[in-house]
Amino acid sequence: MDANKNKDYHLGVNKDFLKSLLNLEFKNLTSCEFVDKHANSRPFIDKNKEVGLPTIYILHDWKAKLSDLISVLLEKSDSAKDIFWIDIFCETKTSLIRKQYLKKLVSNIPSIERIIVVFNDESSPETILLKTFTQITVHSSAKLPIELVFNNLSSYRTLLNLYAAISSINIDTSTSLNKKSANKFYKTYPEISNKNKRNELNQVLSHKLLNVLRETLENLAESEGNEEIKSHALCVLGKYHMDWGQSLCESLEYFSQAVSILNEKNSSKCIMQDKIVILDALYHSFCIYNKTEEFEKAINCLQNAIKINDGEQFARHIFYLEQLGDLEFKCKKEVSSTHHYEQIIQNINSKSNTSLHNSVILRCQAKLAHNYQILGKSDKAISALEAAYESSNDDSISPEFMFCIGQEYETIKDYENAWIYYQFTYEISKCQKDYENKLLSIKCLLKMGKLLQIEGSGSRACVYFEKGLKYAKTYIGEIHVVTGELYHAVAEERRNKRDWANTMMLMEKAVEIYKITLGLDHPVTIKSSKVLNAMLRRKGPQKGKIM
Repeated sequence: MDANKNKDYHLGVNKDFLKSLLNLEFKNLTSCEFVDKHANSRPFIDKNKEVGLPTIYILHDWKAKLSDLISVLLEKSDSAKDIFWIDIFCETKTSLIRKQYLKKLVSNIPSIERIIVVFNDESSPETILLKTFTQITVHSSAKLPIELVFNNLSSYRTLLNLYAAISSINIDTSTSLNKKSANKFYKTYPEISNKNKRNELNQVLSHKLLNVLRETLENLAESEGNEEIKSHALCVLGKYHMDWGQSLCESLEYFSQAVSILNEKNSSKCIMQDKIVILDALYHSFCIYNKTEEFEKAINCLQNAIKINDGEQFARHIFYLEQLGDLEFKCKKEVSSTHHYEQIIQNINSKSNTSLHNSVILRCQAKLAHNYQILGKSDKAISALEAAYESSNDDSISPEFMFCIGQEYETIKDYENAWIYYQFTYEISKCQKDYENKLLSIKCLLKMGKLLQIEGSGSRACVYFEKGLKYAKTYIGEIHVVTGELYHAVAEERRNKRDWANTMMLMEKAVEIYKITLGLDHPVTIKSSKVLNAMLRRKGPQKGKIM
């Protein structure tokens, strides 16, 4: 059909036209370079051969070589009657540069029967998905079949990045247009002018493309020939089934097949890309076994991953070791868990630049301190906590962390150092306005009062308890276990002064709070109740003044 006779239709190109381009001097240009050098005020096909109404709408990355795009389309075309609409041939240079072609959606071309999205290793998933979004947001084109085609696929990352982009797709067409063009676009297509509607269509697009990707991956996994690509597809398929609530057993099978293929292919030594696929498959298998509480299998997956990685990718090595330490701690294997945290700190410290891993060191030293405490090694727990303090900057140390160090010193009865850390924590936390810091400052006052009690300075201790109780009523309220402890502490000091009336009133308040916050059967509640009952039997009811 002559383009001049009917401007409502867009002409497309056939296989013969594409073949002829392979003999021209620009065959090795990218699509972007082709537009810069050879596009004109008229569509390129006007200057060559107009072939008729297109049946296949092509979406592609302009960064890819034109010859690669043509080759894959020739391979995918199963009929001499196939006619392709390709923007770089079928639009003018002005239209292409200004992105005016976005107004000419596939729904404007009644003859289109399907959409092909072409990817290669250099493709940007986000760029092509944006183009795809503009094609299926209009109802008349949303039902058209979409096919994903990979050109010269060799990178596992291409599949993985595409899967990630589709899974979390969040495209707003307005980001591809200036304000004036966006307003015109939404006026033309009011069904996507509303933001909520676009969000809904994002979900539709994600679901549609995920199904297309799954089918494409299944075809790659079942294909004969390239075992490497087959293993890549199997690994991404396993992740798809794991992420979207499919059969976890099926996911494990996909991961297992991927690992088996690559282990057989690399009997002596893995190339890096194959190693990454194996490591991903093992880690995803660990996640599944951890979720299903098959902890020994989960541990085995991580141990294999650590062995295969062999420290080659340092960040992965550290990550796997920490995950293994956490899982072993969960399984009450504190000794081996401690060993892996120690390994992490040793490995990081052996590097010249440890600043990038400060947060990891800090986290692992805190976990080490916890393990040491469980294992009855309080001196090592303190060393781990203080090492974390020394290796960090002021911003990375929280008051809670300092409080923990104070507790560890208190555990080994080093009350002087315990006091220093409690006082330091108090001075920091009391200046903050948030609830957590106010609570922490009150706990510090309670702790410091108890240290003074141990030293025999009851009067000074009472000052700290009463100050803590005043803050507790103001910032955390009456019904809090710490408030109950402060009432109890003040009551003990009042008893030492034989102020029986106030002692019993304060103990009654403490017991009342314990019953609400800890429960009737808690040991603290039971013990406090017995003390109160004993005083009542000896002294009888007394009138006192609650602070």
